[in-house]
Amino acid sequence: MTKANERTEQSLFYKYRSQFGLVIMVSLVVLFFIITSPSVFLRADIYFSFLASVPTIGIMALGLTFILALGEIDLSFPSVMALSGFLFASVYASTGNFFFAILACIGSGILVGIVNGLIIAKVGVPSIVVTLGMQFLIRGLSNLLSNGTAIIVRVRGSLSHQFLVGKIGNVPLQSLWFLGIAVFLFFLLFRHKFGEHVLFVGDNVEAARMMGVNVDWVKIGAFSLMGALAAMAGIFDLYRMG
Repeated sequence: MTKANERTEQSLFYKYRSQFGLVIMVSLVVLFFIITSPSVFLRADIYFSFLASVPTIGIMALGLTFILALGEIDLSFPSVMALSGFLFASVYASTGNFFFAILACIGSGILVGIVNGLIIAKVGVPSIVVTLGMQFLIRGLSNLLSNGTAIIVRVRGSLSHQFLVGKIGNVPLQSLWFLGIAVFLFFLLFRHKFGEHVLFVGDNVEAARMMGVNVDWVKIGAFSLMGALAAMAGIFDLYRMG
């Protein structure tokens, strides 16, 4: 191996050291559980169960990546997920139309994200204050609209259920949806102008403004994306539980 190749490998390891560290840490944790409870953690079904439940959290974590890259925080997304899930169930129960329910669900998430972004970017209120207040507001709105009762929607066995949370073999489809969303957002963050602007603003907001980046719209876009992804997570959670 030449010195140039060695330097390249060292630079790659240094560049992605946090990712390598995370993989090593997770591997050690899994190894620990396998050693201490082999009868549980050597069974394949526990990992398929993991693939069925984790994508809901993972989808929201993907959206939060953009928010954190901006140097902001969003505490409202769990309530957005709950409200969007309620709206989906309500519209689906009243109309029986899957696509109308999807539009109501995703639209509500985007709307909350736009409101968050506008207050943060245009008014200048810190994101932790805005999103914490929005969390309580949306939670109260959800309880008010639902009267504290659950809406029963029978989706199990439907075509949409098979499409969203069915299985290919033993692999839950929601894990494949999560993988597809993750790949798309990877390219959006690292291969698209919007992602470049997100990273630029998060690194130095004043320099980004001087370079002509519309900081306000970048923030509004990122919070809107977070709202949409939280709404999607609400749909997957509803179908998984339904």
